[in-house]
Amino acid sequence: MNRINKGNLNEIYKLIKETGYIQSVNIYREMDTNSTKDYNLALIISTCPFCKGDIRIKLIFYNVQMFKLGDINNFYKVFFEITDVSDRQLENIRYYVNETEYNMVSFWCQDIEYESF
Repeated sequence: MNRINKGNLNEIYKLIKETGYIQSVNIYREMDTNSTKDYNLALIISTCPFCKGDIRIKLIFYNVQMFKLGDINNFYKVFFEITDVSDRQLENIRYYVNETEYNMVSFWCQDIEYESF
């Protein structure tokens, strides 16, 4: 997994733009660590979930807060905007993430990892 930082935000935008269809959303806690109060979100997006050989990206967002979920019952191509808010001095918050076209999802998080497969 690759960790997102200011230097590679453009790289992840390119991957998100190439894909854009939500395949799965999973909210979970790591119950075997000391931070059992923190929720994480795993999101898989793909170019076409029905096609063999499509590009898929797994994004894991750590310490998700103020999670808002809109209508996800459609097959829309979506785009996630990731904003670095680390300069705002919010405790344990580094990024604001939102889906900009249909307002399907928005939240704040501490860290992000991704991999393409």
